[in-house]
Parts: sequence; structure tokens; C-alpha cells
Amino acid sequence: MLIGKYQFRPKLWAIIFTLVILAIFIRLGFWQLDRADEKRAIQQQQQKLVAQGYLDLNGGRSAKEVFEYQKAEVSGMFLTDRIIFLDNKPYNGIHGYHVLTPLKIKDTNEYILVNRGWVPMKIHRENLPGVETSDRLQHIKGMIKFPSSQFTLGDAINENNQWPWRIQWLEMDAIEKQLGVRLLPYILLQDSEANSEFIRDWKIVISPPEKNVSYAVQWFSFAFVLLVIFIVVNSKKIRSE
Repeated sequence: MLIGKYQFRPKLWAIIFTLVILAIFIRLGFWQLDRADEKRAIQQQQQKLVAQGYLDLNGGRSAKEVFEYQKAEVSGMFLTDRIIFLDNKPYNGIHGYHVLTPLKIKDTNEYILVNRGWVPMKIHRENLPGVETSDRLQHIKGMIKFPSSQFTLGDAINENNQWPWRIQWLEMDAIEKQLGVRLLPYILLQDSEANSEFIRDWKIVISPPEKNVSYAVQWFSFAFVLLVIFIVVNSKKIRSE
């Protein structure tokens, strides 16, 4: 094949190799564009949910009925003797815990795990912080969060299953089994309130769709560069007699 003064004659293996890598780069580019569209849809959904106010969780809500970072409220009573300290949660460079407590939803047999906020670790790690937990009816407002399920509870529970627990990861099924109650598959990040012993500086971790668009541009650029290299390497200038 002639391209001006150059003869383009690639080998079969080079054609196959280039087409495979080219297809991968292009596919990754379109995948990133799809992710950007998904995030735009999530942002639009969240804006609608914010306008609707707090979702009432009394009576229970399945995972399909709620969205992550959606505002919600619930009434119920804490299991005051079932405190869970989620380890490895530093805040502003200080080691500490997230304190979680099961809340029995009013007039139901369902429970929801409430993340009540951050507390600092004591000087001696063996001593867990003391936190006050009211046994009165609570009305709690907060934000829905779906915990990651990539880890298992394993040996994270204190020896002899003594309360309070100190765990490394949130594994909802394992926690539900240990508690012996019906636990909703999401947690509630409690809103900040005045004079609280807990710090509730929740971060919404969602990368913007523009970041995925930039990744897509990179993958398409890789595909273009690969195509240019393929053509240049396999083209030879025709010698004049």
C-alpha cells in the first residue's frame, strides 16, 4: 500500500497486536465516558433528594428504596450495651474511632446501625473511650451510607465477644449475625448537633464526572498515538532509481 512516497507494509502479527491494543484503549475510553454519565445521573438524583427533605426510615426501607448520601431520619432506642468502635479512623492527624450503635426502629423489629461520630483514641490503646448512650427514645437525623462489603469481620471482634467491640472493618452480615437482630443493610451518619461529644465531619466521597472525561481523553489519546506509531514504524520511503 502506497502512502505518498512511502510504502506501508505491516506484518500480520503487528496488525493483530495493534488492533487488539487499539480496541482495548478505545473500549476503556468509552467505559470512562459511561462512568461520567452515571455520576451525572447520581448528582441529579441527589439534588432531587435534597429538595425532598429527610426520608422517614420508620417502618424500614429496603436498599432499593434509599440512595447513598440521602438525608434520612428515624425514631427508636439505642441498644445501650452494644457499642461498636470502628478502628483506624484518624481525624486531623489524631488516631481515633467511629462510634456505632444499633438503634431499634420504633414499632418494628428492625434495627439500623447509627454512626454517631468520631472520638479520639486514649493514650493506652487497650482502654476504649467512654461514651454516653441514652436509653430514651431518640429521633435522629443523618445521611445514608452503604458500607463496603469487601472485608469480613473475621477476628476483628474483641476476645470472648465482650462488649464494647473494637472492629477493623464493617461487614454488615457478620455484625447482624453476632447481634442476633434484623439489621438494615446501610448505616446512618448522624447529623452534627451542639455540645456533642462526637465530631461529625462527614465527607461525601464522589469524584466529579469531569475526572472520568479526562481519563477517557487519555485513553483515546493513547489509541491515537498507538495508531500513529504503527503507521510510522511500518512505512518505508520508496527509493528513487
